[in-house]
Amino acid sequence: VVAAGKVSDAPVCSIDLFPTILDSAELAFPTDREIDGISLLAHLESASDQSLGRDELIWQFPHYRHPPGPYSIIRKGNFKLIKFWEGSSELYDLGDDLGEENDLSKSMPEKVRDLDVRLVDQLKAMNAKLPIPNPDWKG
Repeated sequence: VVAAGKVSDAPVCSIDLFPTILDSAELAFPTDREIDGISLLAHLESASDQSLGRDELIWQFPHYRHPPGPYSIIRKGNFKLIKFWEGSSELYDLGDDLGEENDLSKSMPEKVRDLDVRLVDQLKAMNAKLPIPNPDWKG
């Protein structure tokens, strides 16, 4: 169904695999839980011409699993903001810096603020668990 050798520049995530597999197999989506990802099937069948209908991805790690502690990420367009809940943030322009080697957070504080507000608003809208400060953290 999908022509070999086609390339898509649309950002996708592993959470999109489950809905894509269900859609490809013509199976019903579960109704007893929310599915975060989206099916990529129509996008793939259109040779990447059909939009995915989203312009951002969000990741949330609200737990203390390793230094620097809890963090959340938003990718909107080419920009990726990593918000470390214990302090700083990092900002990358993935269009120019796919390897995330040049942190733009100091030179683009307004972009950091805009993405931070968007990220926190979206997390709250999703009823995501936000990190609770851990005074015993030794990260």
